[in-house]
Amino acid sequence: MQILVLGSHRSGTSACTRLLNMMGAYLGAPESMKGPNPENRKGFWENDEVVDINKLVMHTVGCRWDRVVSMDLHAGQIQGFFNKPFDHLYAMPVFLEHLRPRFPVPPVLVSPDAGGVERTRAYAKRLGADLAIIDKRRAEKNVSEVMNVIGDVDGRECLILDDMIDTAGTMTNAARALREQGAKRVMAAATHPVLSGPALDRIVNSPLEEVIVTDTIPLREEAERTGRFRVLSVASLLGEAIKRIHHSDSVSSLFV
Repeated sequence: MQILVLGSHRSGTSACTRLLNMMGAYLGAPESMKGPNPENRKGFWENDEVVDINKLVMHTVGCRWDRVVSMDLHAGQIQGFFNKPFDHLYAMPVFLEHLRPRFPVPPVLVSPDAGGVERTRAYAKRLGADLAIIDKRRAEKNVSEVMNVIGDVDGRECLILDDMIDTAGTMTNAARALREQGAKRVMAAATHPVLSGPALDRIVNSPLEEVIVTDTIPLREEAERTGRFRVLSVASLLGEAIKRIHHSDSVSSLFV
């Protein structure tokens, strides 16, 4: 999870902005920030102890912090761990700006699982596109998942939408299911290119023709060499959000 922390130096005389990877920071949390977990304590569990995320941010950033800005959290509930104002941004404006001129006829937008339907529906509404859903079912234990496609994708271009690509298993399996149902082309778009473990091999050996991501996480050189990735910048969106926060203007209106 990457977040942007806005605050001021301890002297209170100058602004301080930090972009940090909270997951990486948590793995290196000092012992002084760990302790027994009373029921009212906010933090992350580690074995039988909890790390106070607010102290962790102070330790990592090195300055007094006043606000948190994030983009496309994997789970919105993460905001509840913080006791400071929290702005949750969405990469949707960046993707829409790229997709609208590129596809005169909108592709079918596909949610790779039931949990992503709300996100995919929001994109489909703004693009005037059709919606499809991948339904994953496991009939019984030790039996491989069955991928069912809900929606008409035969002869259509399809774009799978997700918030991040980790090991790419869900994404590539969805791509194969779409091709089996007659999709003409299959592409994918996701905000965060985590690309851990076998992700690159899976993408290269899948029907995905292109994967559109943002630069919230720098794309690894190995990924660039595959020729499958297109990177969109979120710099202007973050900059506009910071400006609006500074002037006490509406941030949510960026996404209406």
